[in-house]
Amino acid sequence: MIAVMSGNFTQRGETAILHKYVRAKHAILAGADIVIELPAVFATAPAEIFAKGAVKLLGTLKGEKTLCFGVESGNKSSIFATANALANESEEFKEVVKQMLKQGHSLAKARQLTLETLNLPDIDLNLTLTPNNILGLEYTKAIVEMGLDMDILPIIRQGGGYKDLSSDGERASAMAIRKLLEYGKMEECKIAAYLKRVSIFSKIERSRFLK
Repeated sequence: MIAVMSGNFTQRGETAILHKYVRAKHAILAGADIVIELPAVFATAPAEIFAKGAVKLLGTLKGEKTLCFGVESGNKSSIFATANALANESEEFKEVVKQMLKQGHSLAKARQLTLETLNLPDIDLNLTLTPNNILGLEYTKAIVEMGLDMDILPIIRQGGGYKDLSSDGERASAMAIRKLLEYGKMEECKIAAYLKRVSIFSKIERSRFLK
């Protein structure tokens, strides 16, 4: 099991809470065999570039490969169908995208509206609406565009959404955990219940974590 992780800077352009070597160590303790760093030029970029960087790295490895990622909805067939539509744009598709761009929409929004307008078969529009779905779609599109012999394994994320700051007592979003840490509520809110491996932290790492 190979984990591709950002280094000391995240996709939001912020510094990671823990040093990349600490996070890599805990990925190994959690079951990964190897951790590969996604360079900052990709890790801090929009979803399309982020995904291309990660897939390109994995594509250099030999053997059969299955890319696993979390999604809010969708399944393998719908993700591949939607990714294929985006990777192999027809002339009609390109023309509608141009029209949407002229109306002031971003490229991502223009593509989403184009899929909706053309009503292509087997397309799942929900894949273009939420952060993890978008990233999973971009991973798959990169696989298609690079012609890689790589399968995908999308996993439905449980609990609240990406920006949900609430918790069901067992699960909390990464954003919710970051907010709790930001306000110094680690002990009060028992964040260890959400971080399965937090008990492995050494005293030195734990002191850094609390800071």
